[in-house]
Amino acid sequence: KRVLLDDIAKWSGLDYVQVYGIAADYDGGSVGNGTLVKRWLPIKKIKKMKLSSDLGRILIRTDFEDFSFMSTHLNEAAAICTELDYIRKPVFLAGDMNDSHRWKNLAFSVFLEDFQIFSDTEGNTIPGREENTACIDYILFHDYKNSGIQNIESHIVRTITIDGQKVD
Repeated sequence: KRVLLDDIAKWSGLDYVQVYGIAADYDGGSVGNGTLVKRWLPIKKIKKMKLSSDLGRILIRTDFEDFSFMSTHLNEAAAICTELDYIRKPVFLAGDMNDSHRWKNLAFSVFLEDFQIFSDTEGNTIPGREENTACIDYILFHDYKNSGIQNIESHIVRTITIDGQKVD
């Protein structure tokens, strides 16, 4: 019953354009994926793809001049990697992958054929979990034609302050 992208943009204090794709209706509203794009970065094209699942999953591809950014709540690594066949520039993929590079599951074995992990992998990204095996949220990178893009630094934001309260 709220627009989470509005809240995140407000809490960050930055001026964003919202890119949102509805994956499923939920409790009088919807759930889906979203991307916040700094307003000064011109968007060339947006493509929203339903992923074949009864779970209501979607892939959002936002194209910019020099790269593409895809966001998802994963259930189909192969379908997402197939999208690379249509993109002729570097690609960032971010989201809840429902898998970990530590678990040796199918998704990451497929992803790592085309992508490298660009995000921090220490610790976990599942709230309330303390062990070092619960990292399921990632930023992956597909380098097209040796773009020269390098990962200088990455860290996981584990808490944010909302209305004066620290939230996991």
